[in-house]
Amino acid sequence: MTAPAHQPMGRIAVIGAIMVDHLLPYGHAEWTTSYGGILYNTLRLAPLVSPWGQVAPVAWIGAAHHPEVVRILAQWPNVDAGRLLVHDDGSDENVLRFTSPTEREETMTRRCPALPRERLAELAAFDWVHFNCITQRELSAQDLAWLRGRVRGVLSMDLHNRAARFDEAGRLSSGPFTDWREWIGSVDVVQMNEHECASILERQPEREEDFCAALATLIDCGPREAVITWGPRGSFLAWREGEERRWARIPPTRHPAVDTTGCGDSFSAAYQSRRLAGEHPVRAALFASAVSGWNATQTGLFDAGDVSRFDAILHEHLGTAVERFEAGWRGETLP
Repeated sequence: MTAPAHQPMGRIAVIGAIMVDHLLPYGHAEWTTSYGGILYNTLRLAPLVSPWGQVAPVAWIGAAHHPEVVRILAQWPNVDAGRLLVHDDGSDENVLRFTSPTEREETMTRRCPALPRERLAELAAFDWVHFNCITQRELSAQDLAWLRGRVRGVLSMDLHNRAARFDEAGRLSSGPFTDWREWIGSVDVVQMNEHECASILERQPEREEDFCAALATLIDCGPREAVITWGPRGSFLAWREGEERRWARIPPTRHPAVDTTGCGDSFSAAYQSRRLAGEHPVRAALFASAVSGWNATQTGLFDAGDVSRFDAILHEHLGTAVERFEAGWRGETLP
């Protein structure tokens, strides 16, 4: 992928947590341990924006895990690992037990403190700053609003665990997300899945009309672009064109799901890479669907490798939608 003439360089910061994940995959008898959290975002983004873009993860990492994480990131020369913060009392840790290929039980056994504002202030000149809320401790709503006032580029957020509840043991569960406007109102682009969307609507979206209503609510809150992913059924996208609100349903690939861990991160990474390169939201979302669909066929933490495969997947699995876009289709007016 080469940089477009109008975008010779792009710097993307990814804020969140680097997790030490203890996983029991669906149908498996043995637990495994690997790294997760925003490493998924980083390792998806790096090849997608190489050689013209740089990716900087911003997170705490335990002193014992720091050398290995830096080694993992060093495989991509366009990743800046110098913004990681070393935590002497350990890393964020998570226990994930998959009850199906797409559903899991999650317990966080350790959560690091908030990221200091003086480190966040260093991101002011970045072209895109993405916040993936994983532990709920990385940033407060006030921190996000403060960051909005300083970042000159795009500020985006993956709702992720911001919509979840933690009990005393660290177990995650769903529930109403009452102060969501305070968070979403600070960002330019917001992404969530159907379960996170349900925490805002206070009901599970089941029909296209439900997703359109949710998109309208999100866009009216402040973001200029909103994405709601729907697992193997694709995703929904809304964006503003001047005073008009538009929306599109983005089809999925036909890949059978093996492991959906990181699919949302793959979608956001691919979408950001194409939007940063100047592509239309619909075209960027179609590419993101191809990348996240391929992600579901992989297991564990990995990098996206040869990104040329994604254009082939895009045309093989989503060719009709691509042809429609190239013929001039740009979604529909959002009710």
